[in-house]
Amino acid sequence: MKILIADDEKLVRYSLVSILENLNIDELEIVEAVNGRDFIEKVEEFQPDGGFVDIRMPGLSGLDALTELKRERPELYSNTTWFILTGFADFEFARKAITVDVKNYLLKPVSAEEIRASMETIEGNIKEKLSEKRKKREAMLVRLANQNIEFGNVPEFAGFSFHRVTLLTGDSFHEAEELYERNRYIRTVFDTLPDRQVMYTLFFLNNEHTVFFMESAVERDSFDDNLLSFIKNKLMESIWLPVTMLITGIYPDIHAAVNDFSRLESMLRNRHFIKAGDVRVLQSDILQNIPETGLGRFIDDLYAACYIKRKELIDRVVLSKPSIEVNRSNKELLIENLKKLFAVPAESNTLDELIAEIVEKYRYSSGEQKLPPIVQRTVRIINERFHEAIGINEIAEMLSVSPNYLSSLFKKEMNISFTRYLTEKRLEISRKLLLEDGSTVKKAAQKVGYTSEKHFSRLFKKYYSISPSTFKLKNSG
Repeated sequence: MKILIADDEKLVRYSLVSILENLNIDELEIVEAVNGRDFIEKVEEFQPDGGFVDIRMPGLSGLDALTELKRERPELYSNTTWFILTGFADFEFARKAITVDVKNYLLKPVSAEEIRASMETIEGNIKEKLSEKRKKREAMLVRLANQNIEFGNVPEFAGFSFHRVTLLTGDSFHEAEELYERNRYIRTVFDTLPDRQVMYTLFFLNNEHTVFFMESAVERDSFDDNLLSFIKNKLMESIWLPVTMLITGIYPDIHAAVNDFSRLESMLRNRHFIKAGDVRVLQSDILQNIPETGLGRFIDDLYAACYIKRKELIDRVVLSKPSIEVNRSNKELLIENLKKLFAVPAESNTLDELIAEIVEKYRYSSGEQKLPPIVQRTVRIINERFHEAIGINEIAEMLSVSPNYLSSLFKKEMNISFTRYLTEKRLEISRKLLLEDGSTVKKAAQKVGYTSEKHFSRLFKKYYSISPSTFKLKNSG
């Protein structure tokens, strides 16, 4: 944190510096100015995060210096949190100080507690400005990735080198609510990055994979090992969030990073060949070391077909299977990942054998499934209380188990996530309610547990490819 102290009294400057140094603030830098003109020069050179300015200084006063700075260099002025110092409890001075947007008006001698509170204010403003800046940069990157903006219009990224970091979940098939929680968790992890020389920018692809650009203001030969370990360990603290990171080397500028976007995005198809929690550093020849994306695309399509259990769709996907050889080193890991993904306790030694067992399991109904008692009780609670604000946490508490355990067990035994099962149950009943006389979309939504008609309508259309109002109109009377 960079702090500027502007006061013509040496004793005052010394006192403030002593108080600040005793606060033990990480990476604290302090610069002093002795008059108004010196103050303006130091602001331009130092660009402080916070400033303590004496209201009366020889020549150009502190208040006049702030006024000039705000008028002539508004970008520098607005980037700093300002505090006025004075030995005169004069209301007129205070009123004028307010017109130049200072944060507070501190009477000398300033106490340690006042300085501590001021520093907390500065820290809060830094975080707020960083968040605003990050949102703008994220929006800019999305536009660049979608080719909606010319490269010449991105001065915000000048002066940085780039690591392209792609974060993947273990199977990447999540419901909307799970995606929201995953993305929120990832943001929380990156908000705690210990390296102040690194800035990150985040956005999501259409397939909901998470993409990060790590930007460094200093040149580095490789991604910092300590920073990498920190990110990995933090992400893996969440049991429900298996993560794989694909990390490039340094790009010289944002142009090179975005131009390589399509090649890197194709790597997402190969997550089935990477162990969850592994870290793979992308090299220029990495595509030669793992199979092409055709097999990865086939696996994704097969999962989607098996998920909805449509025999004809499963058969169609199987017929499209590409003839791709998988080398020995990749084969074992791929088969291990597919067994987990499709919940198949297979003893297969070849990819073809495993696919045959997967298809056999999902193509035909295996009759009534014998569920563990805890899953049976969960299903019964959902069927009885679907109209309430019930979720995995509430049911887990009723059954005296952890939410993570119940969520994993439910998905394993039911071949569907808890969230999706609850959603499908609610929507199934809402279809019947919509056909009743006097029913409205809002009433139907409320009766199945949705307080937001807009959210209900969005889910209904996502599942049935038709809005609830259109469905009611077409099927009533």
